[in-house]
Amino acid sequence: MEGALPQTPRVNAALLPDNVGRTVRLVGKFVALRGDSLVFETSDRQEVKVHGLDVSNVSAPFAEVLGTVRPDYSLSGYRLTPFGNSFGACNCEAS
Repeated sequence: MEGALPQTPRVNAALLPDNVGRTVRLVGKFVALRGDSLVFETSDRQEVKVHGLDVSNVSAPFAEVLGTVRPDYSLSGYRLTPFGNSFGACNCEAS
C-alpha cells in the first residue's frame, strides 16, 4: 500500500526507553507549553515533552501524538489527533 504509515505501537512513558528512534503513538493530555515544546501527561501519569508540533493546532487537552522517540525520551511530533475535553482511557477530565 503506497503512502501508508508503518505500524506504530501505542506506548506510555515507561515504554519510551525501549523505542528510541522508532515512531510511536502516545495518548494523553497536554498540561503545559514550555518554550517550543508541549508537555504531555501520559496514561501512566508521566510527563513527556513533544517537539515540533504546531501549537496553534492544540484546541483540546486530550490527544494522540504520532512521533519519533528521541534519546532523551521526548518525542519529535509529526501528527496530532485531538480527542476532545475528556477521554475514557485516561479516566480523567480536563481541569
